[in-house]
This record gives sequence, structure tokens and C-alpha cells, in this order.
Amino acid sequence: MVYWIMRAAAPTSTPSSATWSDVAGDVEIYTVSREPQRTIAVNVMHAGRGEWGPGDRYERIRKKSYSLELVVGGSGVMDINGVRHELWPGDLVFMHPEDACVYWTGPKGVWHKLFVALHDRSLRPLVRQLRVGKVWHVRLTRAGALRAQRLLAGILRVARQAAADAPLRASVCAYELLLLLAGAAHRIEGRAHLPPQLQRALDAALAPGSAIRNVTGMARAARCPPEYFSKLFHRHMGLPPHEWLTRARMEQAADLLRTTDQPVHAVGASAGYPDPFHFSRVFRRFAGISPRGYRVQSRRLAQRA
Repeated sequence: MVYWIMRAAAPTSTPSSATWSDVAGDVEIYTVSREPQRTIAVNVMHAGRGEWGPGDRYERIRKKSYSLELVVGGSGVMDINGVRHELWPGDLVFMHPEDACVYWTGPKGVWHKLFVALHDRSLRPLVRQLRVGKVWHVRLTRAGALRAQRLLAGILRVARQAAADAPLRASVCAYELLLLLAGAAHRIEGRAHLPPQLQRALDAALAPGSAIRNVTGMARAARCPPEYFSKLFHRHMGLPPHEWLTRARMEQAADLLRTTDQPVHAVGASAGYPDPFHFSRVFRRFAGISPRGYRVQSRRLAQRA
């Protein structure tokens, strides 16, 4: 489907669901639903992508919609209700209907992002339920950013197709995106209130080049017995430490697969899995796809975005 380049004057007509935008950097935008549907939990208004250049700037003053924007390249700056946010790849922004925002391209001179607008009337109860009413900006993990990019690309693909079931299909992705936002926001919020033993263990496990490969190593970094550490970790983090550590190692592996050309066996070894077959099995359970398949698909997605 043809999309409109939004730097030109507004066209007199648009193909299918394509919509004209007055935002200089938005190169593609499609309407999903003009009015919210009562039978759908998260009603997507429109979705699109932006490729902002030097000097691009926009002011958003109180709209009848929420907006989620993911930075996928370059950098940008947003002033939301007087608070300045420096934005880089992997940052997810959540703008509320009552927000006053000014945003512009960052010092790199380019700013690439994917975005979706959500009808406000049907979404307010869910925003309260997820406790994201005072969340504007989160920095996602590498795996979280890739997941958010997949979801937004999926919404955009559905919007382009303009099928009869587009509102429902887009709603499923948007709901998952909101869950991702809430999870990231609450993890950041909760880290400030963790016991110092857990802070030490998490910092040590997440440090670049960390040699911690098991719960015993985390307990040693926390300076407490392994049994006590496991109970403390589960109480505050909501999952066993070995499960958290596996996820962290898989996120590290996913990042290496996406951003480097290291052989799969070397990526596994870097994440603490010297046996490539064991690494592949664990990674498939984590990502639902083999390490090699993940690398291919993530790069294809990055090229399309």
C-alpha cells in the first residue's frame, strides 16, 4: 500500500486508511478506528512512524487520546508538562490526553520512532488499573524494546491492511504494549525500595561482563547465605532468583544476537552457556524461537522499521 510523505501539503484524498498528519516528521500514519468500540478493551485511533530530521519540532496541547511512542533510532527531546526527557533508542513514552508536550529532534539530527494513538474514553479505567496514570517515560530492556518494536510494527501492519477486523487485532497488540509499559514502570519504581542485599546482587549480576552465573554467585554478591537470599529475592521480586537470572542472561544473549555478528555458540558462552545445544533449548523457551531464527527476524524487523 502507498503511504503519504507528510512534509507536503495535505492531499485532497488518501488511499484506504492512510491519514494526513500535520506533524512534519511523520512519514506514515493510518487510521484504525475513528470512534471507540464498546466491545474492545483498547481502542486504537491511529498508528504510524516518524523519521524526523534537523529542526523538526511539534507542540501537542491536550488531545482526546493517549499516545505511545517508541524510539527506534537517533534521539529526541520531549518537554512534557514542563519536565524535559532526553530520548534514545529503547525509550518508550506515554502521553496522556491532558498533557502539554513540545518535542523536537535531538542532537544527532535524526529521530526515528513508531507510535500509536489510543482513544481516551475507553482507556481510562485500564490506565488506573495498571497504575500508569503518572508514567510518562520508561527505558526498556533490550528484549523489552525489541518486543515493543514488534508490537508497534504489528499494529502498523494491521492499520495498513485496513481489514474489517483491524480494530480488534490492533487492540490485542496495544494491550500487550500497555502491559509492557506498566511492567517496566513498576520495576523501576520498585528498585528504589529494595533491601541493600538485593540491590548489590542485582547490580553485580547486571554489570557488563558479569561473571555471576548462578544463585550462589548472586548470594555471594549480596553477602548473605544462599537459602536466605533466595527467600528474600522471591519475596521482593515475585519470582525465584534462578528464573530471574535466566531471563537476564537470555536478554543479554538476545542483545548480542541482534547487535553483533558473533557466532551463536560464542553468544551462548558469553551468556554463561558453554554447551550450544543447551543454550539453544533455553533460548527457545525464553523467546519462542531459536537463537539463529531470532537473529534473522530481529534484523528483518529493524530493516522494515
